[in-house]
Amino acid sequence: MPFDEYFKAFYHKIEVKMKKYSLFALFILAFGQQHTWAQQEQSLHFVTDIWQSNLTNPALLTTKKINVLLPSVYFNVNSPDFTINEMFKANAEGKLDMTELAKNRLKPQNRLDANINVQSLGFSMPVSNKLTLSIYQATNGNSFFNIRPELVKVLVEGNAQYLGQKVSLGSSANGSFYSEIGLGAAYKIQESLVVGVRVKALSGISGVFTEGSKIDVAFDNTNYALSFDNNFSVKTYSYDKIKNIKTAGDALNQGLFSGNSGLSFDLGATMKLGKMTFAASIIDLAGSINWKENGKGYATNGTFSYSGANSNNFFKIDSINSTAFQDTIKKLVGYSETSNPEFKQKLPTKIYLSGTYQLTEKLRLGALIYNESGGMGDGHTGISLNATTSLGKILNLGGTVGLWNGQVSNLGVSAVIKLGPVQIYGVTDNVFAAIQPYDSKGTNGRVGLNLAF
Repeated sequence: MPFDEYFKAFYHKIEVKMKKYSLFALFILAFGQQHTWAQQEQSLHFVTDIWQSNLTNPALLTTKKINVLLPSVYFNVNSPDFTINEMFKANAEGKLDMTELAKNRLKPQNRLDANINVQSLGFSMPVSNKLTLSIYQATNGNSFFNIRPELVKVLVEGNAQYLGQKVSLGSSANGSFYSEIGLGAAYKIQESLVVGVRVKALSGISGVFTEGSKIDVAFDNTNYALSFDNNFSVKTYSYDKIKNIKTAGDALNQGLFSGNSGLSFDLGATMKLGKMTFAASIIDLAGSINWKENGKGYATNGTFSYSGANSNNFFKIDSINSTAFQDTIKKLVGYSETSNPEFKQKLPTKIYLSGTYQLTEKLRLGALIYNESGGMGDGHTGISLNATTSLGKILNLGGTVGLWNGQVSNLGVSAVIKLGPVQIYGVTDNVFAAIQPYDSKGTNGRVGLNLAF
């Protein structure tokens, strides 16, 4: 049986069954899922007027045939335990002030995740009535911190509070910058059924990865002597390059042809049944980067004692910036250094399941289940309901509500302004956090330009 005929027959069987269901079935399924604190990019999936929605599903196509992707920026910062201002607040002298953070009731482990995506240029156009091809380049930055409360308290208040005790200060930091070139194809099996695939070539620019993070310290209650019990290791790659990155162009130049390479795959499909459209996709399937260029490894494992820390301020943040402190720690913990270690960074896999219903000519309703697992961070599951409307030919607006146990947890908005072929767009999953980001535990957003013909 020819390729097209096989899929048409398969599609007809699915279509007969799917017409028995409605969008409300997806709503019910969504309410039964677990929603965590993280705010990953969900509103973008519903902004189908711009090509960038294709990043969430390679089978999503805009009504415009030719799309020129001009620069765009996406950012995401999240923590379940403290606000951004509490973590990065500066005092009158311009120094980092974590006093408020130390007073909070922090958990045994506290997360802080930050991501940035800078898309430089891209292009999408049909090459036949059924096949559309696309290509783009983007630079990604991802970081994941796991911070113990004892470390924060010692940095802010000193180590006298823990005299006679053994505390765990071990925390971890993982992060990377890498370039991404995506080659995508969307194929119309018929007008109502589209399948898509994208292959992404990855090239690492700079990376830091913590593998072991045990640092237990016992403080003597009479003379401040220290005893370390360590199992700590970290690997860095081209770390010196990150200091020289000042623009997206710098990141692009350093990342396109590095020796830290990898691949990732996106798969997706959309199916239209009357006024309803269902979509499913897997993003960054089997995605990974093999780091080996300009690598250095640092590790310490064992028990060490030190009797020269006769000061409550030994671990305070003002002290650790000093050369004397750094030289002392270097001698104290006895770490070993290796050259050219290898590390395989696995990217998180994302799943999008959505359904939309065209209620009127200008109003569309939708629901989305989003899941992220694997990679350096924790897994996330998100649920959102969306309404999108067009106000004439110039402006499209959207609103997205995140749900948890049937209650509203955040409000996202999107806007696309169309001035002839020029598209100006902005998207956020939490509009209140975007207005006051430093007083929020999480914020994200995407802004950019396209040309669409």
